[in-house]
Amino acid sequence: QLTLITRLVNGALVSTHPLINSATMVLPRSLVRLLASLPGVVWVSPDRTVTRSWDQDVEALGADQVWHSLGRRGGGVRVAVLDSGVYPDGADWRERGGSRSRIAGWLDLVNLRLLPYDDNGHGTHVAGIALGAGQGSPLTSERGEVMGVAPGADLVAVKVLDASGRGSVSTVITGLAWCIAMK
Repeated sequence: QLTLITRLVNGALVSTHPLINSATMVLPRSLVRLLASLPGVVWVSPDRTVTRSWDQDVEALGADQVWHSLGRRGGGVRVAVLDSGVYPDGADWRERGGSRSRIAGWLDLVNLRLLPYDDNGHGTHVAGIALGAGQGSPLTSERGEVMGVAPGADLVAVKVLDASGRGSVSTVITGLAWCIAMK
């Protein structure tokens, strides 16, 4: 049936998509209505261009509305991320437009190191979603292309996962207790 439909609209079959029972074809624009009217054709849509999209989390969560309506971006708040650690040298951990580090606390419950690090990368990623300042991807003086939802907050990073991303519940509980005790 697909071959017949393609011939009827003077088209060229580009690919088939069995997962969604569809096909991509190229045909003259003047024959699109004919294609849409044929039996077995439920929907016709252009094969639009798609591109990567950065920082839609902020908009999806409504954080940008809070930033604008309340003027709050997390300043005066500390966010604890209990994960694989944090890579400390990124621009996103400095206050926006400044040089002060926003890493307010660090505890390594895995290797007991005194300085922050992330030998897995996941903790840095999670911390960026929560409070990345967007300084590595500037769009304006106020906004980066890739930002966290609370870019003014300070980070308390607790390493509870090893280089392979594994840890134990008891280590996480110890990390939570430390965060509560340190306020």
